[in-house]
Amino acid sequence: MSEEDLLPPAHPAFAAHFTSRFYDADDPGHNELPPFGTDEGADGVSEWGGRLDVLERARSLRELLGEDADEQIADLRGGDSADGDDLLVSLGFTFLRYTGRIDAEGRDWLLEALRRQIKRYPGIEYATMLQDLSIFAPQSHPGGATPRPAEPWLDIRYGGGDSGLDRWCRRWVHAADADLAWRDWWAAADLNRLTLYPHIDTRRNYVKFNPSGRRALNVIGASVRLGTLVRVVQKRSSKPSHPPQAPFLSVPEFEELFESLLLQMLHRTADHLGLPAPA
Repeated sequence: MSEEDLLPPAHPAFAAHFTSRFYDADDPGHNELPPFGTDEGADGVSEWGGRLDVLERARSLRELLGEDADEQIADLRGGDSADGDDLLVSLGFTFLRYTGRIDAEGRDWLLEALRRQIKRYPGIEYATMLQDLSIFAPQSHPGGATPRPAEPWLDIRYGGGDSGLDRWCRRWVHAADADLAWRDWWAAADLNRLTLYPHIDTRRNYVKFNPSGRRALNVIGASVRLGTLVRVVQKRSSKPSHPPQAPFLSVPEFEELFESLLLQMLHRTADHLGLPAPA
């Protein structure tokens, strides 16, 4: 690519947060990859690169979509248009690339489109875009502070000691935070914070609730099947410790049993608060 063909540089906030190589719109090695290598994405990022003044003045993705934005989103939700979702994703990420911001409604629309694309194309690009966007804080007004990662409403504290499991928990939390059904549930829960404390090495089944200050709730839970597996792993790897410190994710069944416990704790919390849990 010649120097004359290079696009305007990405906003620093975008470049700092969206770091995977396929976000580099100037890299010809990423042709055909979203968000800027597809036909829709390449055309969009190039055309809008010559209209930066319009993007910088725009307050929202809705404004860029035009007066029929609601109709366009309804059509995408009710139909099966991969090209339509790619157009929306390319426009949203072009907006992000050049301005370093996205409004809350626009981010939700993009997350929905990315989830639909993941079902159609289970490659790593759409999944990475979903994860990156889900932890990028929305910001509507030009000239505001640089967006920072949003703090999810949910936290998981199992005791620590396994860096791989720590990362898995963070990804799980951000996925829950990005799930529109759970976010709607959370908005109705009238809490500021929900912290899950899965006890992974106990010999009983239980879920307990412990209010923590104003509008915060701690949920403590355990599973006999998970505890049995954890104790077996500890015996094989080293002496039992508290908190457990074995590499659990390398063990078959652990992830399934651990996630099952977390979901059980969330559903029991929904019952506790008298709010139906998302399906």
